[in-house]
Amino acid sequence: TLGALPEEDRALFQRQPFVGLAIDAAKENFERGDFLVRGIVGIEPQDKSFAVGDTLRRGQTIQFLVRDADSASEDLTQLLRTRGAGAPQAPLGSRGALLFSCNGRGTNMFNRPDHDVGCVRANLDTERPTFDPETVNDVELGMKSTLHLGPTQLRVNAAAFRSKYKDIQRTLSYLPVGSTTLSTAVLNAASARITGGEVEITFIPTDHLELTGFYGRTSPKYESFPTPGTITLPIPGVPLSANNFAMVPKSSTSFTARYAVPLGAAGELGFQANVYHQASMPINDINDPFGDIDAYSVVNASVEWRGILGSNLDLRAYGKNLGNTEYATGGVSVWTTGFIAHMLGAPRTYGLEARYRMR
Repeated sequence: TLGALPEEDRALFQRQPFVGLAIDAAKENFERGDFLVRGIVGIEPQDKSFAVGDTLRRGQTIQFLVRDADSASEDLTQLLRTRGAGAPQAPLGSRGALLFSCNGRGTNMFNRPDHDVGCVRANLDTERPTFDPETVNDVELGMKSTLHLGPTQLRVNAAAFRSKYKDIQRTLSYLPVGSTTLSTAVLNAASARITGGEVEITFIPTDHLELTGFYGRTSPKYESFPTPGTITLPIPGVPLSANNFAMVPKSSTSFTARYAVPLGAAGELGFQANVYHQASMPINDINDPFGDIDAYSVVNASVEWRGILGSNLDLRAYGKNLGNTEYATGGVSVWTTGFIAHMLGAPRTYGLEARYRMR
């Protein structure tokens, strides 16, 4: 019973008790790994019952369990020693492993951060060290305002932000020095910062016309990025910290015009046109001057009949990328091999959409 437990175990049980469901109830002696752990989700004091986060059957073997830091550390260490690289029970042909942990195994349970990662490092014969966690401090200032100028409206949304990274994680694809085999590694840059801002202005001169413009500017920069000795720099003497962030355009702009024509009981016609422009950006964190994604602009338009003849049915015809602009949205570039591949955006597209609004 709970009263017969040592004081330390009673404190653990009162903090957060669990229920273990026996995987094989026919076993006479239960050991580590013989129970599925489930949480207690409710207690009914009147009839002295409790609810478990699973479906139980009559006669099922259960066991009360507690979350204990020493036992949890011992379990993980034992698992790694019996199933890790070179161990008798290690999976054949295994080349790596994924570690899934939970917030409950953080500093509130253990007396130090990164406990589980530390156990993996200490007990597995890993050829490559794992990378450190990244941290970021973010500050953002913004404003939203609506001005009524007689019959017209002017809405302004603006924001400025600054993010300061420590040990920011970067994924690099490269050929190691003296090797012809492509490698990919996640590394920690020492520090980086991102500053930028955006503004969106909507002008409504009449009840039927709405004009919206957007502009965003982003300026990312590595403040320090030590170069591992196994990586050959694309331009000798130019450090990794001189590279721009991958897949981050410096600016983006859009302009949208909407015009509505009321049709009385027959519904409403809506016309919309949009222009979007995006600046160029590098594909990889090791920038390739020949592998950048070029700047591009696309034009879209649509016509919509809302509430057709007073019904709940809407019909919309649209055209996207009307200029049939060829542009890329992503890709892969490995400068040491000359390999460049772009993922192209959608070509000119036409379509018809029908929507029924349930009431």
